[in-house]
Amino acid sequence: MSTVCTLKNIAGVWAPGKSLLRDQVETMLGAMSPGHGGQRRWQVVSEAVVGEEDCWAAETGGGAAPALLETPEASLVVALDGHVENASELAAELGGHPGDLPGLVRACLDAWGDDFVAHLQGAFALAVVDAKAGLVRLARDPLGVRPLYWARVQADALAFASLPCGLTELPGIGFEPDVEALRRELFGIPIISPATCYRKISAVPRGTLLRFDQLEPSYRTYWALSAPSVEKAGEAEWVERYRGLFRRSTDGKLRDAPRPVGVTLSGGIDSSCVLGMARSLEAGPSELVAVTAVLSGEAAGDEPFAEQVARHCGVPRRTFSPAGVALPERALRLASDPFMAAQAGLMREIALVARDAGCRVVLTGALGDVVGGSLTGWRTTLLHQGGPARLWRELSSDPRLTAARRLRSWFGSVLSYAVVMGWVPAGLVPVYRALIQDRGRALELLAMRPAEKRRLAQEAGDYRRLRERPQTDMAALARAYLDGASSQELCLLDLVSRVSGVELRTPFADPALVGIFVGLPWGLRRRQGMGRIVLRESVRGLVPDSLRVRADKLQPTDHFARLRRAAVQEALDRPARAMDKCIDSAAWRFQAKRSHQLSHTQLRALYKVLVLANWLEGQVACAELKR
Repeated sequence: MSTVCTLKNIAGVWAPGKSLLRDQVETMLGAMSPGHGGQRRWQVVSEAVVGEEDCWAAETGGGAAPALLETPEASLVVALDGHVENASELAAELGGHPGDLPGLVRACLDAWGDDFVAHLQGAFALAVVDAKAGLVRLARDPLGVRPLYWARVQADALAFASLPCGLTELPGIGFEPDVEALRRELFGIPIISPATCYRKISAVPRGTLLRFDQLEPSYRTYWALSAPSVEKAGEAEWVERYRGLFRRSTDGKLRDAPRPVGVTLSGGIDSSCVLGMARSLEAGPSELVAVTAVLSGEAAGDEPFAEQVARHCGVPRRTFSPAGVALPERALRLASDPFMAAQAGLMREIALVARDAGCRVVLTGALGDVVGGSLTGWRTTLLHQGGPARLWRELSSDPRLTAARRLRSWFGSVLSYAVVMGWVPAGLVPVYRALIQDRGRALELLAMRPAEKRRLAQEAGDYRRLRERPQTDMAALARAYLDGASSQELCLLDLVSRVSGVELRTPFADPALVGIFVGLPWGLRRRQGMGRIVLRESVRGLVPDSLRVRADKLQPTDHFARLRRAAVQEALDRPARAMDKCIDSAAWRFQAKRSHQLSHTQLRALYKVLVLANWLEGQVACAELKR
């Protein structure tokens, strides 16, 4: 079993006609380093220097000394962060060794030119520098699991790195936040690649090959989401095809992972299905370790299901009570998006427990929503397709909901739908107005003129109405999800991976699985109060039937609300923070003091502002240290 690290920070600088020092790239790697003592490697040609640093936690005693590779002038410099799941197939077709991923990338480029990236399967970010031809190619996997950023350096050089904090180290870039982008994110409008939270740094979009020819960029989308070509397929055929893709994807995530492999197990359907499928692919249960965070409140009911699934699979389980510890300050600096870092504390604790159990790779149930057939906004879609009566039947069949909660959900959904469709003016419906302004109350923290607030509030309302509009084009809905919520979830997993030294992989992050979601009939999306019907049917026999027919678990809002209130209260005890141009300190203190009265949605928004404030403070302090 290969133990080659597949989680790396990569960085490079290319400057035609210049002789570069390795020190610049070493500084970039140092800024991104998680501090685990990972091995570093270098590739040097005239006009270009590229470096890599392993992010898996180093073995006791430290890793090997950094290697310096002097690359011949005619060859390509390849840096790759990630794992290529079809490496064996490519090696058999093109020659070479499946463990030599840079060599496989070169062979693919020779065989298919710029189309080479479409032949790579897995999660990856890569850079290919051809100094002799004056070309740099940057690419990310179709779903954007691995990050990659770039920036111009003094107009005559190009730099790229896994994280923005590496690029901010270079002269002429520095830390300069994009205030408008940050404000839009606070209002609930996602930042979509190539835009970032930094004014001078761009992201390589998912599923895109970015080619620089003598520093001139051109974008080429090599993967686009489309519906599968299955005509008049019955339910059994859909389920069988889904099962095959899920199995293939899980096998790919396990293929190059050193044993034991950790699996997050919450007791919900997504993580349980991942464990069940992984267990069916492994020779023995000792190669897997399930990790469960034992929560309180509504989520406490998940623990018996997690225990039942682990016992059914015969897999040992590690349990722990989360301490609610926030990410360390350095982790927040490593975050490419400060807002998703607000959710990363619990996942980091899970990763550290798995690392203590000897795991370097952990499988998660992330993205189960999009590939299981259940997405936010399903009520609007059901209203459009089946009407209020069908929505009521769906809500009534959900055993978790009280009669009052069903009525509120039905009434709120119908009212929102009526407003979106233009049947009822939003200004005449106080209930709907209160719903859409819930987050806005906490966002009065923004230090902007009233006209600016009104403009952003209008944009946020337009974006929300677009997402709530009846979705007959499921591909468009899935693309919006991948660019928004899914992108932040994947960024969170990547941040936790780098900080903890354990690589988090999700079998649901597979383009083929996302594609099959687009074509699913409604009956395989939701049925009788349950979502992810196709996923449940695909794991018959792999998980207990009691779990397979369990309704979707409730989110532990009470648990996270307590953590957020504690963080807000702690912030009040500190001296006033410098909030830069984004936040009004006086408004912050006023809102924070009444945080015990806020709803969960408002408190989450307030917490996002706190995270942004901490991120800005840390970035500014770091920038001042360098002066």
